Amino acid sequence: MSTRFSAGKRISGLSATVTFAAALTFALAVAFTAARAADNPEAVKPAKPNIVFVLVDSLRAESLSCYGYHRPTTPFIDQLAGEGILFQNYFANSTWTAPTVATLFTGLSSIRHGRNNVIDRLPGNVPVLAGVLRDAGYRTLAVTCNPVAGSRWGYQRGFDIFDDFSIPLYLETDLFPHEKAESADARHQQLVGAPGLDDKMVGIALRLTRNIPAEQPFFLLVYLYDPHWDYNPLPEYKAMFVDPEYKGEVTGAYWNLRENEGAQFKTPADLKHFVDLYEAEIRQTDDAIERLVTTLRERGQLKDTDILIISADHGEEFMEHGVLSHGKNLFEQAAKVPGIVVSPGRLPKGVVSETMATHIDWLPTLAKAAGATVPGGLPGVDLFTFQDGQWSPPEREGVFMHVMLDEPGARPMIAIRAKDVKVIRHLDDNSAVAYDLAADPGEQNPIPVTADTPAYAALLAKLDAWYAEEKELLACALPCTY
Repeated sequence: MSTRFSAGKRISGLSATVTFAAALTFALAVAFTAARAADNPEAVKPAKPNIVFVLVDSLRAESLSCYGYHRPTTPFIDQLAGEGILFQNYFANSTWTAPTVATLFTGLSSIRHGRNNVIDRLPGNVPVLAGVLRDAGYRTLAVTCNPVAGSRWGYQRGFDIFDDFSIPLYLETDLFPHEKAESADARHQQLVGAPGLDDKMVGIALRLTRNIPAEQPFFLLVYLYDPHWDYNPLPEYKAMFVDPEYKGEVTGAYWNLRENEGAQFKTPADLKHFVDLYEAEIRQTDDAIERLVTTLRERGQLKDTDILIISADHGEEFMEHGVLSHGKNLFEQAAKVPGIVVSPGRLPKGVVSETMATHIDWLPTLAKAAGATVPGGLPGVDLFTFQDGQWSPPEREGVFMHVMLDEPGARPMIAIRAKDVKVIRHLDDNSAVAYDLAADPGEQNPIPVTADTPAYAALLAKLDAWYAEEKELLACALPCTY
């Protein structure tokens, strides 16, 4: 015999039994849900996670120990990678700051947003990540000291607080002053040569977040700078990586060497010393990230269901292709950067993914995770996609890149990076070459793209079509003025 209960009806004598049964059912449901959540982070997804995005300047993937480097440059980032997802094929969309950060903020290619010159402003007529999140109820905060991606050029859009002034005030300098260029260069040089800025920026970020109420979700961007030249690590980090027996004349200074790159390296030991200083600064940044993450976790502001991302604006070259620095080309050292996301309550742990990913993906991914409205027309994908309870990000054939920079040794070019192939179109002479990355991972042997190389020619056709379409979708006329 069964008894059917209608809503709101109470049957005398059975109320205690019904109450006990309901409580038992509820308890079992909670236990079952918790068990499913442990096996499948997709089972429970809080609506508005805190989002912490750590962006590091000039950090190439191949110099991180979690990406296979032989020196212990990043012990804490390695630990984070073990707690989340490491994208093995993560690429910047360009190879210098202005276009890459603009792409991260807008979800658009550098051709489409048009921020390819230091004096161009971030377009004012396109949505930005911080604004999308703020409209969804987030408090939006940023700490940076990079003048190329500062408020003067419109990067503060959407942020409640965009602190690009505390570090210049600490250094008693005014970046990009309205006076002759020589003075601006001297003041910029003071910034790039200052030691230990990342720990100071972490301190600012921790002060900004200290009193945010627990019920208030926040988006925090911390844009760290130490691995950018000049390489001037603090003494304790220098001792970890630099050969104390080095007697050459090379220092970590780059600013005055841009016109004659490589001439200062008279021996292999000179170049090694330069790279050692860079790696010491990476290790220094790793400690700053540990302080940030550990403190936020201790406060309860970075829980398992919150989202932590570690990436870089671009990488760095050390004469692998005859140049130093970045922004000169689209080779792996400058274009391939770390892409690590940690959210064990939402995503799987300890995964090394071969999925192709890039900066254009973060606006749609994070907007959806935050329950925000995802702007239409974005080319990126949702990296947090699940199918049948399993994390399954969309696969793509390759990612597109573009660079143009008025610097010695730089060439304007576009590229498509597929799993084992890169095809590059040089925009100055319209030539095209391919690199077989399986056989030639160092990209030392260019293969002309002709009718005799049909697989490469097919990729080139896709690259050219992408370039033509992106130019048609240019967000604003250059130079932008708002």
